[in-house]
Amino acid sequence: MTNYKKPEILMALQKSQDIDFIDFLEFNIGESIGYNNTPLDAIPFAWTGSGGEHFCFLTDFGRIKDLERAPIIVVTPMETPPVQLVANNLKDFLKIAITVHHFECIGIQYSSLERMKKDLGLLEKITEQESAELKKWTKDKLSLKEFLYTKFQISIMEDPCEYIFKIRKERKDSLSIETNNEIGVVIENTSTDIKVFDYEITDISKIQCFLDNASKSEKINFYRDATFEYILCEDYDIEIRDLIIDELKKDGFTEEAEALSQR
Repeated sequence: MTNYKKPEILMALQKSQDIDFIDFLEFNIGESIGYNNTPLDAIPFAWTGSGGEHFCFLTDFGRIKDLERAPIIVVTPMETPPVQLVANNLKDFLKIAITVHHFECIGIQYSSLERMKKDLGLLEKITEQESAELKKWTKDKLSLKEFLYTKFQISIMEDPCEYIFKIRKERKDSLSIETNNEIGVVIENTSTDIKVFDYEITDISKIQCFLDNASKSEKINFYRDATFEYILCEDYDIEIRDLIIDELKKDGFTEEAEALSQR
C-alpha cells in the first residue's frame, strides 16, 4: 500500500478474511490500482464487487500522513458524482459497515436523509418468517461485531446517515479548493483566486502551458479534476496522462504519480 504505513486495523481484518463472519463486512479488503475516476491522492483498500465500487483513504495530496486519520471515500464509477465522502476515519467507516444493512448503497448521493435511511435498510422491519431465515446471518453478524469491539473497541453507530450528512457538510465548509468531483481538497497555504482549467481542451501544448503558469492551488485543482474530466488510460487520453505523471513528479507528488502510472 504505497509508502504509507498500513493501519493496524486493516492488517488484522485482512488476516481474518478466512473467518466466515468477516464476510458480513460486505466488502473485500485488499490493495487495488483504482479506476480512472479514483482521485490521484486516494489509496484504495477495499471493494464491494458491485459495479467497480471501492473504498479509499483520501490523503489530500499528502496533507494526511497517518492513514488511521485519513478520511474515507467511496468511488462508484457508475454514479454521478462518482466520489463521495463516507467517514472521517477508518474506525468510523467500520462502525457504519456493521450498522447498515445494505452497505452497497453507501455510494449514492442522497438529497433526503429519510431516503438514505430507507436504502441502507435502517427503516426495515423484520417479519417473524424473515427473522427465522436470517437466524444464522444474525449470529454471524453479532460475531463480527464482537470481534471488532474486542479487538479495536469498534461498535455500531447510533445514526450513520446523520453522521454522513454532517461530515459531508463539514468537509464542504472546510475546503481550501473546490473541485468538480465535489469532495474538494483541504490543504494549507493555498491561494483563494484559482483559475479553473477548461477540460474541453485536449491539446497537449495548451495543457502544458497552463501547468507551466499555474499556481500550486491551480495545479492541485487540475490534478484532482483531471481524473473526473479525462479518461487517463492507454486507450484514451494517454498523452495527457503521461504529461500529468511528469508534472506530478516535478511537484513532489510521487505517490500520486505512481498511482496514475499504474492505470
